[in-house]
Amino acid sequence: MGVTINTDSIDIALKQLAGKQKKIRNKALKVASEAFAKKLKENTPYYNDDTVHMRDDIKISKIDANGEIFIGYGKETAWRVHFVEIGTIKQKPQVFMQRTEREMKNTIKNIIEKEIKKGLGL
Repeated sequence: MGVTINTDSIDIALKQLAGKQKKIRNKALKVASEAFAKKLKENTPYYNDDTVHMRDDIKISKIDANGEIFIGYGKETAWRVHFVEIGTIKQKPQVFMQRTEREMKNTIKNIIEKEIKKGLGL
């Protein structure tokens, strides 16, 4: 005596879920990265001169194959960000990047959780 279980429908559903999972993850990362970039722009110090300002040069990369995304500064300003962040002999550190990371840590987790639940219909 034995039992036969047909798993075809389960296999199909799991394959569909796997394909959907990547789209859901990418949407969640995009929403979270936009929120982080907005807060980073708010926290970035502004110095009134004729150069390109750091807060106007915030970039969000595309999501890579590992599901990682880079939020930072463009080529015109990236070289000088660390002077403002960690300070110099003549300038105190302003730690705006660390502050942004601390402030947004839980918010980012909540955004990603909410977007994943929404995408999965939970």
